Amino acid sequence: MWRPTPLYRAYGMEKALDTPAKIYYKYEWVSPAGSHKPNTAVPQAYYNKQEGVKRIITETEKKILAEDPDSPGSPEIAISEAIERAASDPETKYSLGSVLNHVKLHQTIIGQEAVKQMEKAGDLPDIVIAPFGGGSNFAGLAFPFLRFNLEEGKNIRCIASEPSSCPKLTRGVFRYDFGDTIGMTPLLPMYTLGHNFVPAPEANHGIATAIHEANKCKGRVNMDRLYLDANVIIDYLQKRSSIDFA
Repeated sequence: MWRPTPLYRAYGMEKALDTPAKIYYKYEWVSPAGSHKPNTAVPQAYYNKQEGVKRIITETEKKILAEDPDSPGSPEIAISEAIERAASDPETKYSLGSVLNHVKLHQTIIGQEAVKQMEKAGDLPDIVIAPFGGGSNFAGLAFPFLRFNLEEGKNIRCIASEPSSCPKLTRGVFRYDFGDTIGMTPLLPMYTLGHNFVPAPEANHGIATAIHEANKCKGRVNMDRLYLDANVIIDYLQKRSSIDFA
């Protein structure tokens, strides 16, 4: 349908950072939704149809926004709403957009394509940077490259980025927690700030944080000149991002 998505060389960013590193980014804007989400939505819809499921829903935060249009919402609130709807209708199943293993598996199409595209360009990244929320962004790009470390002894560094307004990797704790606000999900092992945590609005706007921060850091920090001559691939520009790489 819309795959493969392009892999671009970020010449503008390289120039702005004054770095000898080669920077690439995976461009998911070309999907129907302008993001990576259809990579899992389409197969989930397909397999549910194969099972005869009449209706699927996903998290939208419709209820909380109807009650409070200014609410920043949170994934946990949205998950609670979706579970509540699915649990009340035997013909409805809930299609989760991140976190779970099958979702991350679907998203690895991004990294699998990137591996082939990098091979075509005659390069292999030294560093892979991807945003980390529920995990599907990061897994989608990083896991296919981690295979080189596990099977071929490569040393590709995979870096997870997160917004300072939702710092669960850097300030959260690793423990069992619920995936929703109400506590209807099974307890899951995760880095968490608490299932009742509501992030600032900018944390939910889909900006590729690593790119944004690198752009802001020009003249102050340039990631140690991007580790000198490292090749870097970043996941990935989406419709809601506003960074110009060209």
